[in-house]
Amino acid sequence: MKLSRLTIPYTGLKNLSYIFFVLIFSGSFSLREPNIGSLTIISVTVGALMALSFLWSYLTWKNYSYWIDEDTLRIKQGVLRKQNRRIPKKRIQNVDIKRNIVQRALGISQVKLETAGGGETEATLSYLEFEDAQRLRRQLRQREKQEGSIENENDEPIYKISDKELALLSLTSIDLRQALGIIVLFGIVPSFFGGYLEEAEISLMVGTSIILVTLTILTFFSSIVSTFLQYWGFKLYKKENSLEYERGLLNRSEGSIPLNKIQRVTMEENVLKRMIGYSSLKIDTAGYSPGESMEKGSEAAIPMAKKQKSMNLANDIAGIKKIELESIGESAKLRYTARYLIVSTLIIAALFQTDTGVKLEIISVLSLAGVSVIAARLKWSNKGFAAGKNHCVTLNGFWNRSTNFIPYFRVQNLIETQSILQKRLELASVDIDTAGTGNLLNKTVAVDLEKKQAEKFREEVFQKFKQSLK
Repeated sequence: MKLSRLTIPYTGLKNLSYIFFVLIFSGSFSLREPNIGSLTIISVTVGALMALSFLWSYLTWKNYSYWIDEDTLRIKQGVLRKQNRRIPKKRIQNVDIKRNIVQRALGISQVKLETAGGGETEATLSYLEFEDAQRLRRQLRQREKQEGSIENENDEPIYKISDKELALLSLTSIDLRQALGIIVLFGIVPSFFGGYLEEAEISLMVGTSIILVTLTILTFFSSIVSTFLQYWGFKLYKKENSLEYERGLLNRSEGSIPLNKIQRVTMEENVLKRMIGYSSLKIDTAGYSPGESMEKGSEAAIPMAKKQKSMNLANDIAGIKKIELESIGESAKLRYTARYLIVSTLIIAALFQTDTGVKLEIISVLSLAGVSVIAARLKWSNKGFAAGKNHCVTLNGFWNRSTNFIPYFRVQNLIETQSILQKRLELASVDIDTAGTGNLLNKTVAVDLEKKQAEKFREEVFQKFKQSLK
């Protein structure tokens, strides 16, 4: 089977646009003193680049083919260097179909395949006719059935984002850490813009405030627009052996999540979502996981819903029920308080270097010390763990709180760790590793349990893991 013939003009123009951008940006096409010679050179150069771009696109298309046999997806490609790839169908975890607004107008799409254990996209087919892309996805999804059989594509979705949910999602998906970053800029802006503000006869304080307010508004507005465009028209369907989603306004994405490949389900709530009783539900498979990239659409199974609705859908998707969590060790509060007091001390030391006045310095010391104690308490109260009937659970995070549910039969490693400070406080952490949590930033960890709690929790998870295999 071949890629769409429209791949040739589309990729040719796409590559050409990149080349022109580089040439124009570098000043290679400067026409400050135009003459016949310079215009001739530019015309010849443009014509040669167009010919080479479309020739390369044609050769790429000509030498690219794919086909499916009984148990393998085979891809043959390469112009200067030939490559033959065999991807076992049973290893394919996710099949995503991507279409931007131009591709939708042309009726073509890009297909991305993720496999078990792959941190990156295993294969990308650019570009197929949209009908061929859907047919390929069905064939890979129905590998256990007779090839070519078609399921009912008109089933009602188990979840469809409402206008209210989309609006709330857009408004509450702002990363509050961005605001903290802008606050940090308050001390940087004067050194960069101080001279310009003086020339404009604007006071440093007023000018800095205007710049920061503008940056804040632009940051929040771009985040709102990006989220709105990404999740517009989100629908989730539950088929016989997979979840299927579709979303996006300008860039339309469709994909599938095999139910039997789910490694972990995560309920996420930032501070704003918790205040209004909403949460997001994300799914981690062996192919890739929620924290890796927002380009991977299957990461958000439920982008925004009432918390109880999210739990009901989690139960429908993966048999997850609400579990009462245990609190972590009390001495962890001492650890967090000490950590924040160290940071506060550094901030206070910086304030003492400026002429802020004795009263302001005393107020700063007391305020930062009080904030450190409160922050430590909030951090401690937003951590927990549990070993339920079918899933082990971990809870972490105040600003962005994540509740992870892991089926026992998906557990691959249980690692109990202790840092030097944890050892002094008789604390320990339990790392629960699955096939989808190989990323260092994507670990599932029960943090700062009392030593006896950690030993008991690790043993209980291990015993239930063995029972699940039976």
